[in-house]
Amino acid sequence: MMDFEEFKNEIKDRIKEFLSDKFEDAAVSLSDVIKNNGMKLTGIVIKEPESNVAPTIYIDSFFKEYENGRGLDDILQNIADIRTQNELDRPFDANAITDLKKVQDRVTLKLVNKDANKDLLSKRPHTDIGDLSYVYQIDLKEMMGKGATTPVTNALMERYGIDIHTLHQLAEKNTPRIDPPEMFRMEEKFGMPYDPDEKPMMMVITNHSNVNGASAITFPGVREQVAEQLDTDNFYILPSSVHETIAVPNTGDKAELENLKDMVKAVNASEVDQDERLPDNVYLLKGNMLVRADQEEMKENDLLKDSDRSAEKAAEYRTDRKPADKDLKTKPVEKESLKAKLKEKKAEIGKKAPEKAVKDMVHKAETAL
Repeated sequence: MMDFEEFKNEIKDRIKEFLSDKFEDAAVSLSDVIKNNGMKLTGIVIKEPESNVAPTIYIDSFFKEYENGRGLDDILQNIADIRTQNELDRPFDANAITDLKKVQDRVTLKLVNKDANKDLLSKRPHTDIGDLSYVYQIDLKEMMGKGATTPVTNALMERYGIDIHTLHQLAEKNTPRIDPPEMFRMEEKFGMPYDPDEKPMMMVITNHSNVNGASAITFPGVREQVAEQLDTDNFYILPSSVHETIAVPNTGDKAELENLKDMVKAVNASEVDQDERLPDNVYLLKGNMLVRADQEEMKENDLLKDSDRSAEKAAEYRTDRKPADKDLKTKPVEKESLKAKLKEKKAEIGKKAPEKAVKDMVHKAETAL
């Protein structure tokens, strides 16, 4: 059994045996790539002499299959097939990346974990939203095939001559058009039977490709569609992965939020690949922005406490108060408090909550630019 160093060198040395004669003079190289959340992957690049670009095929998952008993020749043939299927039929036009006029309709965005990507974010323009960040990429599928993208770097944005605000506006407009949002019941995702007349307990929100679809929950009109399906506009957003989110009705139970946070943390640790994780938090939608639910509840509680203290203080120091009443506890003037309104609103929401975590099945691309 080879270790990873021996495995990757064997792949590099033997891959041409499984490719056609077209690749006889191709240059084969290995490279380490830092992906989302600081995850390092090793890729193989097989570049023909006349070509100016080639896909990177990551071999880390193949090594795991090798350790689990898959034959090396079978793996080599799989990698060769991936390379052949991702061959360009014409030279790549570098202006497709560097010319703003050719890029402006193909810039898209995706959500990443801000704290886990400090090094990556230092090299790329980004928009921070709490513990999340939007990063930007150029969609290249028309030129290089399904799933092909390249990141927008600080150098590229400078070359475009635009600022981050303009870049974000372009990406916000393009992303729903290039990869439209989709949503479905959790039961549909796992092929489970359900009663269509009953309101769903969970809704999965992603995009058509099911790749980097977590941002789809912020697209125009999606919030309203989710609210219609769940029969409430008060719901939590669980970050299932960078590919999708899950909407769950907010029942108003404070313990529920902690349970959901524990669930997200447990699923991230045991079921979601490192490079596909978002933070271990639960979110709310404020307009089209995701905000942490626990922080919003803290703000809400502070407002309620301030409101209650103000009411008590106003009652204590009423201008018609008599000195003889000094040691008496004054009852505030009866008025419907903000807290009461919130309780009434929460009482209208359904009381069912998810009973268990559900494993996230995500699409894993084998190639990337």
